[in-house]
Order: sequence, then C-alpha cells, then structure tokens
Amino acid sequence: MRFALPLVALGSLALLAGCGGSEEKRQRVDPATLGQAGSGTAGTSSVAGSGGKPSKAGAGGASAGSGGTAAGAGGASAGSGGASAGSGGAGAGNGGASAGGAGGAPGGSGGASAGGTSGQGGATGGGASGGAGSPPYVGPDGTGTVAAVDDASFEAGALFGETATISADASDPSKPPAAMWLGSGKFSISGVAIGERVWFTATPTKSPTGYLSTLSAQTVPADGVTDLVVPVVKTAVMESVAGGALDASMGYVVLVIRAPSGAVVQGAKVKPAGAGQVFYDTGAGFSSAAQGTGAKGLAVVPNAPPSLAAIFNVTGTTTGAEGPVNVDLDQPVRVQAKAVSIVPVTLAP
Repeated sequence: MRFALPLVALGSLALLAGCGGSEEKRQRVDPATLGQAGSGTAGTSSVAGSGGKPSKAGAGGASAGSGGTAAGAGGASAGSGGASAGSGGAGAGNGGASAGGAGGAPGGSGGASAGGTSGQGGATGGGASGGAGSPPYVGPDGTGTVAAVDDASFEAGALFGETATISADASDPSKPPAAMWLGSGKFSISGVAIGERVWFTATPTKSPTGYLSTLSAQTVPADGVTDLVVPVVKTAVMESVAGGALDASMGYVVLVIRAPSGAVVQGAKVKPAGAGQVFYDTGAGFSSAAQGTGAKGLAVVPNAPPSLAAIFNVTGTTTGAEGPVNVDLDQPVRVQAKAVSIVPVTLAP
C-alpha cells in the first residue's frame, strides 16, 4: 500500500537541503590550508537557496585564520578564496606581501565571510647604518725629480731626459703608489709609506734605453716630502765597475758608507748576502782586490741575488764622542734582478 506524503512535508525537506546548516553537512577545514591566500573560485548556482552575499576579496595575510564554514549544498557555493576568515598576517617580518584571493561570486548562502585582512608590514630592517667615520689613511704625498747617474761617483746629476715610471713602498699595500716622470718638471706621488728607509723605484720606459731601473732608499716624514731625487743609473757605468756584461738574473747593489756627520768612511768592509763579489772604490776606479772602501766610501756588489731584504754586513771605524768606534752593522737591502739598488749606510756608534 502506498502513502502519499503531503506537499508541505516535501517542501520542508527541500528547504532543509538548501540551507546546509546541520553539523553533519558542514565541510571541515583542513589545517594544511591555513595561512594560504584563497584563489576565489566562483561557485555554481542551484535553484534552491536564497543566494549568499558577495564575498569580499581577501587582502591576504601571512597566515590564514581558522576558517569559516563552507557554503550550503543547496545554493551556489561561495568562492573558495575568502571562505575562511583571515587572521591578519601573523608573521610581521614577512610583511604580508601576498594579496588575498579574489572573493567568490555571488552564490549560495555559504561563503559569506570575508577573506583575511592584510598582514602587518614587516618590521623595520636592520639597525641604523653606522656613521661615515674617518676616511682611510693613505699616506703622505711626495713630489720630486728623476736624475741621471752618469759616472762612477754614483751621485745624482742632471735631470733624466727620458720618461720613467715611479713606484714606492705603500702605506696601504692594496693601493700601491705610482707616478710618471715626463723628463722635466716634477712628478707627484701619494700613499707612500713613512720611514727612514722607504724604497722608490724609477724605471725608464724608453726601449731600448741606456739606463737601468734603479731602487733608492729615501726618508719620508709623516707630513710628506717635496724634494725627492730618484736616480737612474747608466748601464755603461755599472758595466765598467763589474768589468764586463751584467748578469740579467742578478741585482746590482751600491752601498754609500758615511759617518753620522756625513763624512766618508774609508776602510769599511762589506760582507754581502750570498756569494756576491765586492768591488771597493780605489780613487782611480773599483777593485775586488781592495781591502775596504776608499776615498768615496763606496762598495759595489754587481751580482747580488734578488731579495726583498738581503742582509749586507758592514763593519768599519767611525768617530764617536770619545774617539774612534768600531761599528758592526747588518744592513737590509732590497735587491731586484737587472736593477741597481743605491743604499746609504750610516755607521753610527
């Protein structure tokens, strides 16, 4: 036997299906989706249901809230972006950069809640930048000339008429000083080291040239120097002292030995680093057979191995406050292959 249900009862069932309010019909929020901005997919419409409010576009927080309920099954389902309430972007440092999902299209009764509010801006970046501080010290300036050494006195003579590059020991090794000598006037150089023995090198740029690159030890005070004289030695002069052609793999050292008063020290002896041969001035020239320095106080080693600080032992007699004093001095010398090193040596008691 069949029973016909009243039409009122059927309508009630349809209404219940449209509102989707019962607990067992609610869609559960997956915790894995928390913190993601919704994408805002429009729902499909249904004949049942009264139609939900347009959901607002979520402004996007760094982390989403706990999520609202899903749209009822009967009406058009709300867009998924904006379905859950945003918590306002918990992660302050991240700055809530991503925008919220576009809100769902007008649909069923569900999905009315707005998307999460935009996250707070990130905290201010690192601390305030430090003060400018003082500029790095680059050493004093120097000006000077390049002079030619054209005879065996090894004294600087007339200005060197060719061009040459100038380099020097640096106060900052990462910024080596350099200058150009143009054959007249003066050169200017900055950033040189300070001290009583600062090495300058003059290198002739003309090729071929009749002069050798020459290293000279100069005194540079903290306030700079304006009267530098950097020598270049004539090749023929050094060959005449050595008695023939020079060994290009060796350096050529000239020691100018003086007393503290500036007077020449005669009879001084030099023991060079390595097995170099020593030529002493004799008044008429130079000889390796001489027993010490002559009237010019010069000792020349034309075959010294290259070194940043070769030690030359110098002994001699000088005059102190109470009379003659024997002095034994170890003199460091910068030696460069195929270059002359002119070194002033003071035998101080």
